[in-house]
Parts: sequence; C-alpha cells; structure tokens
Amino acid sequence: RLEKTPHDLAKLDHRSVHLILVESYGQTVLERPFYVQELAATFDRFERTLGARGFQIVSSVLDSPTYGGRSWLAHATLATGVNTGNDLDYEILSAKKPRTLASFFRDAGYLTVLAQPGTTRPWPNGDYLGFERKYYAWNFDYAGPSYAWATMPDQYVLDFIRRRELEHPARPLFAQYVLVTSHAPWSDQPEIVPDWSKLENGAIFRQMPSVHYPITWPKFANASEAYARSLRYDFDVLAHFIAHAIADGSLVIILGDHQPVSDITDGATSHGVPVHVLSRDPALLAPFIARGYTPGLRVHRPGSHPGLDTFLSSLLADFSTNVKQ
Repeated sequence: RLEKTPHDLAKLDHRSVHLILVESYGQTVLERPFYVQELAATFDRFERTLGARGFQIVSSVLDSPTYGGRSWLAHATLATGVNTGNDLDYEILSAKKPRTLASFFRDAGYLTVLAQPGTTRPWPNGDYLGFERKYYAWNFDYAGPSYAWATMPDQYVLDFIRRRELEHPARPLFAQYVLVTSHAPWSDQPEIVPDWSKLENGAIFRQMPSVHYPITWPKFANASEAYARSLRYDFDVLAHFIAHAIADGSLVIILGDHQPVSDITDGATSHGVPVHVLSRDPALLAPFIARGYTPGLRVHRPGSHPGLDTFLSSLLADFSTNVKQ
C-alpha cells in the first residue's frame, strides 16, 4: 500500500507536526458513564483554552492492535502501517526495517525527534523507527522522583522538549511524544507545577507531595478513579503546552495507543482509541473531516473502526502531491 501512496508531504507546506501518544487512553473514556463524567470538566476546559488560542479540534476513533498493554505493538503499527498484533510480528518488523512515519518526514526535510521517557535501557530495535534525535529516560537530565512506572512527569517531558527543540528550530519539526503518566498502575502521580518556568531539571518535584492511590500491580479493580485522574492531568498539561509552545500553523495529533486493562473498561471488547487533530489552520483539518472526523474532543463511534495501521497511508495520501504510478 505504501509503495503506491504519494509521500512527499508537500501539502503540509513545511508546517511542524506534533504526534502525542497518551498511554492507555482508550475509547472507554468516551463511552463508560463514570469516565464521561470524570473527564467532562477537563475536556471542556481543554476545548475552551485552545479555542481561545484559535485552535480547532476534530476527532475520531481507530482500532489498536493491542489491548491493556504491550504498547510497542501499537507504536510499531502506527509507525509502519503494518498491523503488528504480537511479538513475533514485532521482531520480524524490527528485522525487516520497513519505511516509517519518521523516515517519510525526514525525507521531506523535517527534523525528526522522538521523546520516549519510558525507555530506561538501550533499545537497538528502536533504530528502525528512523528518528534523527532520540530522547530516552537518561537523556532528559531529570533530577526528580519517578511515579510508579512513569520515570518522570509528562509536564517535565513536554517542557524539556520545548526548551531543547521547539524554541529555536532550524528546520520544520516532526516530533513524537510518548507520554507515560497515564501508564498503569496509576498508583503514584505528580501534581502540576503551576509556574512552568520553575521546572528546570525537575528537582522541584521532590518538594511536592505525590498523589497516591492504593493500587497493587496487577490488581486494578479499584483503579478507575486513579486512571481518570491521570488523564485529567495529561489533558490539563497538554492544554497549556499546546497553547504556549506550539507555533502557528502546526498540526497536532493526540492519540491513544490502546485501551486500559479490562478492569478499567468493565470488560468492553472494543479496541478503539481516540484520535484528536488540532490546528489553527482549518486547511490542515479538512482532510481529516473528509475522512469522517467530527468537531470537538468527544466522539461516539460504536462498533469496529479503521485500524491504527491505516493512519500512515492516510496521512501520506492526504498531504502529498506526487503521484505513484
């Protein structure tokens, strides 16, 4: 499919693209009444804050190849357009090294950046992704505490990349952020630092109490409130980051990687994950609207959905001009 797909990305006109993956952000948030209620004020605030800055938002749902974990399968599927449903698929993909989302952007003249704070040891398999600059846990100069599985708060991750890569870009940027605060078990979570200028190396988090929930891996029967709180945190942090750090004309894509564990979804069978696309330029949203995306964060899409493996080919086709014979 990719061999036949235009891929010069010329219709982006060298506008930067920010792809933000929110760990365990699944369709259950949009459908299960408890989460709809818990996230309502946060979603309203997000839309209001960014709407005041001139951003428009459209949303849809895609089906992830994984459920409740194994995020790397979803990330590989998104990167390559190859449905990667198990670890054997993943190992073959890593060995074959097909073209990836980052490589298409690199060939179009973009600086490609990966921010992945959940990676805590050398990861040779990750080289196939094709990012020019990679930030793993040890690259963030972080001096604060960890929070359960999360090595550092998402607020710090976003602000570090802002300082390091966004303030004085030499080229248009394709940046992929893999956020970790919403990763299970959600037992320990950070507070937001109101004054972002005080984040520095993250040592300030040692002076702040964390939010603790009595959750013991792998028992998540009492984790619903903790899960909802982690997403409230992420969307409040993202609202500030997008409003203050994203340049005019950029394209922002916020995407869940898989549903949380079945204890959180009440056993829902859907593999759906929300995808939100934001920009101040309506022309960048038009192709998504043509594919059925609807205004705002909230979207109701029962049943099956296009797979996460369709995202790459759709993006290339919608924003490229060269025609493959």
